[in-house]
Amino acid sequence: MALTAVTVSTKVFDGMQPGTSGLRKSTKVFMQPNYTENFVQCTLSAMGDKLAKSTLAVGGDGRYYGKEATQKIIQMCAANGASIVAMFDTPTKYLPCAYLVWPCLEVNPHEA
Repeated sequence: MALTAVTVSTKVFDGMQPGTSGLRKSTKVFMQPNYTENFVQCTLSAMGDKLAKSTLAVGGDGRYYGKEATQKIIQMCAANGASIVAMFDTPTKYLPCAYLVWPCLEVNPHEA
């Protein structure tokens, strides 16, 4: 499947916050048109030049809308030039797998 990057005009959403506090919103909020995309793009933009050399991990806990959000995140990472995106489908797999994968990729998960 070939992906084409597109630029989408959007608006500021009231109450959107960076980091994990921004994730504490209801699923309905993230399902608003462009809300998830705005949140993800802000995070990717904050990485600046580090993004192109980064290995990013994305995962969820299997709840509603997780699959759709994960697909958007992966597509946006690709469009923004992230090197590698590792995907884990459940938290019980995420941490054990991530700790095995990070050394192989020479990734320091604690590096800012």
